[in-house]
Amino acid sequence: FAFYDRSLTEALMEQMAIENSLREAIRKEQFELYYQPQLSFEDGHITGFEALIRWNHPTMGRIDPDRFISIAEKSHLIIPLGEWVLTTACTQAALWHKRGIFDGHMGVNISGIQMEHGDLPGIIAKALSSSGLDPDQLEIEVTETVVMKDPQRWIDMFAEIKALGVHISIDDFGTGYSSLSYLREFPLDKLKIDRSFVEDLPHDEDACAIADTIIALAKGLGLSTIAEGVETSAQAQYLNKKACDSVQGYLFDRPLQAFDAEQRLLSGEYKISGIKG
Repeated sequence: FAFYDRSLTEALMEQMAIENSLREAIRKEQFELYYQPQLSFEDGHITGFEALIRWNHPTMGRIDPDRFISIAEKSHLIIPLGEWVLTTACTQAALWHKRGIFDGHMGVNISGIQMEHGDLPGIIAKALSSSGLDPDQLEIEVTETVVMKDPQRWIDMFAEIKALGVHISIDDFGTGYSSLSYLREFPLDKLKIDRSFVEDLPHDEDACAIADTIIALAKGLGLSTIAEGVETSAQAQYLNKKACDSVQGYLFDRPLQAFDAEQRLLSGEYKISGIKG
């Protein structure tokens, strides 16, 4: 038996409306990037930003990425949209660098669809060329789940990207099923501890064990670590004690519009009280 559920029709209609609107939004550049600071545990200095997309729809208002990214991926609109994100983020970082207020990394999330169906190394090279950003200041973030679906396939692509001078980070680390042999072969720079583990620190033993293992694994492979989704001082203190390198989360700052992110850069170091040492 199959029973009609009105909510299914409404969800499908919303998806169709969003997909149709996405095509127009890409043409009219209705999107905006927000930047969430990433901080060093050592001195509170901003070591980088993660660029996060927001959609300013003329009638539906602000649309968060969890409502449209999956639709953009299914329709492959993520390819032109991802190229816009990459170019815009590089341009912003280059502007801050030129003004002498930023010398960290700009992190940009890369979709599996971009890796599978787009010329990712070529798109990255084009964004760097058009923006004038030093490749050493760009860090692409790829999820562990995407990488481990077909790890052999990405080794050569990562090597091409690395040859450009760009940094590579594995996002949401710990949520997939990493093959340590492939992890060793990838030319990586950073592992990002997923927020699902961070939110249970420091009271959940399993979450602590996973976070400890990721930090130790990264150090053994010569990689740096960053924890995302940090919202409490207790979480930050635990990660600092375990020698995690850097942190991002609402405890310090939400994603910021470009102007506000610039003000953070001009104001100097964050005050990470009770965490140092």
